[in-house]
Amino acid sequence: MTIHGYPCDVCGVRDPAPIEVTRHYTKGEPIAVCRNCGFVYASWRPSPEEIAKAWATQVFSGKFEDGQYTARGIPAVRARHVYAAEFIHGTVSLSGQDTVDIGAGEGVFLQMLASPEYGAKPFGIELSEPNCRLLKEVELPCFNGTVEQYLASPGARVHGFDRATVIWTLENTSSCRSMMEGAHNLLRDGGYLTVATSSRILVPFKKPLHYYLNPLVSALHPFFFSANALHNLFTNACFKVEHVNRFIDTDYLVMTGRAEPQASRPALAKDDWQDVIGFFERWHEETKKHYAGA
Repeated sequence: MTIHGYPCDVCGVRDPAPIEVTRHYTKGEPIAVCRNCGFVYASWRPSPEEIAKAWATQVFSGKFEDGQYTARGIPAVRARHVYAAEFIHGTVSLSGQDTVDIGAGEGVFLQMLASPEYGAKPFGIELSEPNCRLLKEVELPCFNGTVEQYLASPGARVHGFDRATVIWTLENTSSCRSMMEGAHNLLRDGGYLTVATSSRILVPFKKPLHYYLNPLVSALHPFFFSANALHNLFTNACFKVEHVNRFIDTDYLVMTGRAEPQASRPALAKDDWQDVIGFFERWHEETKKHYAGA
């Protein structure tokens, strides 16, 4: 893969400070924090086309018997899907709502939303062709490609959905700003987008740092969200945030925003970049102290 440098997806400034302790977990290439707004990201990463290809052909290749990642049958994955579904349904309701899941994967979450318990009308956008075949096998309509490709395709339902979900996917894109803007273009005015992730920078950490980071971070997982950073991304993409889970109690950060014609553009809710570096330094020390082989 060819690695490219990118500015901050939240504020657009190209001024990353390396988080030096992360070199221990990423084969020497550290993740960075934006000196302007405190967003944590891999400033050097592959092109959008290369990231899309890697997810479609390497991670979700369909060769599940060879140890490839699969969301089916893993209790921890089902637990977070249930949590997200309950949060969405309990705040903005899914009943009878045209709902698009961006990065639908194997369709496990979308199938859950379409069940009688939630009653959504489902549609999936998914990069992997094998995954799209799985979706069609369980009669879930889908588009094979990126959200940008779907919006440019004939018959795309531009501003045609009531609900959109991005579930543990925003952190795995090449441009989280582009995905948020794409989600806005999928939704009717007043429709709702929910993003769920497990990144919760600057709140108490609950796992060792070598479980949080890995050598593929800059290639396939370039973004790490605080509540402030995610809120800023919603605002930049013309969403008004209305619901946020009590993330300090869980491993999840879940946020829902209402699509508006124009963003109010309030001042960014910044994280102090030096505090972020200090947080990772403490996390590194705790990992070394309490986990063998870190």
